[in-house]
Amino acid sequence: MLHLSFLPGDLRPAQPMTDEANKDAPALPHFLDQHREQLVARVTSVDSLLDKLHGTLLSQEEYEAVRAEATNQDRMRKLFIFSRSWDKTCKNKVYQALKETHPHLMMDLLEKLSGISVGS
Repeated sequence: MLHLSFLPGDLRPAQPMTDEANKDAPALPHFLDQHREQLVARVTSVDSLLDKLHGTLLSQEEYEAVRAEATNQDRMRKLFIFSRSWDKTCKNKVYQALKETHPHLMMDLLEKLSGISVGS
């Protein structure tokens, strides 16, 4: 029988925090979910965003359905309809594509989120 004793001042490293330890912590909404309204209103080049997502996240049918909408706002709304089935990895792809296609908008939204001006 193995008996372990722990002495005061034991210097073994603490166990790293795992997802299990954080399972009761409330999950913060993804950036896309937090800023949906602003993204719908302010993304001006939806086609370039769709081009980045086509084939990796959007099927040909989804791509065409979004492009068929009349206005940029309607296109973004349609894109967000598809986002209901996306996991965090998928949403991260959209976030990255937005950073590449709309860097100034994303910087503005990040500044508002953090309350810190990145430009100063």
